Amino acid sequence: MSRQQTKQRRQKGRFSPEDEARLIARLDGTYNDELLALARHFGGQLQATRAHVKDIDVHGLTVEWETEGKREEMQFAFREVTGPASAMEEINELATEALQALGVTEPSRLARDRAQLQSQHLVDFSFRLPGVPLMAAVLLGMGLQGYLGLVAEVHPMVSFFRAVLPQMWSYYIFVVACGLHVFEGLACCALCQLIKLFQPKQMSTREQLKWTVGVTLFGLGCFHDFLSRLRRQFALADAIGPRPPNPASSKKSQ
Repeated sequence: MSRQQTKQRRQKGRFSPEDEARLIARLDGTYNDELLALARHFGGQLQATRAHVKDIDVHGLTVEWETEGKREEMQFAFREVTGPASAMEEINELATEALQALGVTEPSRLARDRAQLQSQHLVDFSFRLPGVPLMAAVLLGMGLQGYLGLVAEVHPMVSFFRAVLPQMWSYYIFVVACGLHVFEGLACCALCQLIKLFQPKQMSTREQLKWTVGVTLFGLGCFHDFLSRLRRQFALADAIGPRPPNPASSKKSQ
């Protein structure tokens, strides 16, 4: 492979600048002991000190360290990395192997942190009704808007609204509001179906039906709660990271 081809391959395989900086800061700061273990075991330098990440991308990790005043480095190839979380999984496996070879019986801090994340309960997607004031406001608002839009002669108690907003406009607003509620309900139903597909323990057909009906009736007042939980689930999943599908051991190269 030519130098130009190698350069192009690495450019395509880089993390975003933010993810790369976050990974390097995390490894150099929090998991420096794991980097030293890589240098001491795979690099064969038991006296290695001041290890740090020289480079990292989706293809692998380059660790640099000092040994008796000399700078040395080694590259560690990843199997299949799709993002920062799976890169941390690969590094965790390398560090665990290195520490065990060096006679360290306790799990590394990186392994403990990942185990703690994995032991956390998944986000609870059980349906929960919005607060009574919000439900009352939504239902009364929709009912009043429908009344003003569908009834020609309204009660004197609400005639003020008719004076401000003609029946035609009230009707259009009511139709648009109903359309938005139905759209939100269908979107919620589709998202619930995705959760059932990938995390069947978190979403049942009964809960999916509850969320769909609830969001259709109460709109954003209910949908916001669902989306908040979904964001938390994505954040947790990203922190844990997927395990690489290839069971083969990582390749280490000088």
